[in-house]
Formats: sequence, C-alpha cells, structure tokens
Amino acid sequence: MQMAPDFGNTRWDKRLSSIDELIKGRNGGLFYPTICGLLLNKIFDNFAIGKNKNMTENILNSNKEFKRKLIRAFYDDEGSVGKNNGNIRLYQDNKKVLLKFQVLLMEFNIKTSSIKNYIKRGKERYYFSINGKDNFIKFRKEIGFTSTNKRLRVSGLISH
Repeated sequence: MQMAPDFGNTRWDKRLSSIDELIKGRNGGLFYPTICGLLLNKIFDNFAIGKNKNMTENILNSNKEFKRKLIRAFYDDEGSVGKNNGNIRLYQDNKKVLLKFQVLLMEFNIKTSSIKNYIKRGKERYYFSINGKDNFIKFRKEIGFTSTNKRLRVSGLISH
C-alpha cells in the first residue's frame, strides 16, 4: 500500500496480506516474481523496460482487442481529459511511441492532432490531442477509461 499522496509524490508504506486491508483513498500495487514478467514479455513482447517504452511489431500486429486494452491502459496512466481545454491528451517522453499510438487510434477511426512538444523540468516531452465531439464519442465507445474520473470528464466533453 502506498502512503497518502503528497502533491503527486507517493511512497510505499507497507505490505498487505489481503486487498481488504487497503485503506480507502490509498493505492495498492501487485508484485510478482521476475519469472512471471519474463513469461509475459515472451508472450506479449517487451512493451516497457523500466520507463523506456517500445511499440514492437508483435504489438502493432496484435488483435484489435489487445490494442484496445493497451491504448486504454496507456491513457489511464499517461493521458488526461481536459476540463478547460476540451480535449483528450496523451503524453510521453518518447515521440516514436506517440507516433505508433496515433497509428493504433486510426485503426479505431479516432483522429488526433499533430504531435507537439514542451519542456518540463528541463526535459523535452511530447503530446497529442483528440479533439471534437465525434472523436470523443468514438474514443468512449471504442477505448474508454478505467478511471472513473476520466470517464466522467469524457462524458462531460460529449455533453457540451
């Protein structure tokens, strides 16, 4: 279980014996032996090694359901739904990964903006946006969010 967030920074607090011990409002993590990770990487490819992401040919050639879940998971972690700017954004340090996600989104007929960059803490980062009610509807229907807050914000974008 993680400590309560401190302006976005978190630390691990303690190991739990059961999910029932998780305190409301705290995040939990699941850890498994290295061999499990190695087997998953062999089956599904090495998408991430630490913070480094890589969109392999196996991922790009996988079935549509796998791609849908990958996009959803990535948006849950690296995406945002703007209340004020009215778009759905995906952020990443690796521009090549974003280019591949644009390709994946086009398979679901979801159009994106061009990739833009900005500097954060002295490091160049990249993002692209999904704009427009039609694209919001397609994203919600085809991809969706696991995050309840992001799901509600997308519905808010659609209703405006």
